[in-house]
Amino acid sequence: PPGGRLCAVLGAGPHGPLTVDVAAEGPHLLVEGGAGSGKTELLRSLAASLAAADRPDRLAMALVDGGGL
Repeated sequence: PPGGRLCAVLGAGPHGPLTVDVAAEGPHLLVEGGAGSGKTELLRSLAASLAAADRPDRLAMALVDGGGL
């Protein structure tokens, strides 16, 4: 949202939830890692967290899977 915060929970840390402010950090995200490293699970959690945090008319996501390229 313009001028607002859009926080997503990425996981759990020693002092509580590990979050990122997607609005402040930038609208783009690249996730990389080896097979079985948890990339898909991270992206599923991120998408669910963002969807739960805002109204559908204020949030848009485009997911691209470049596997096999």
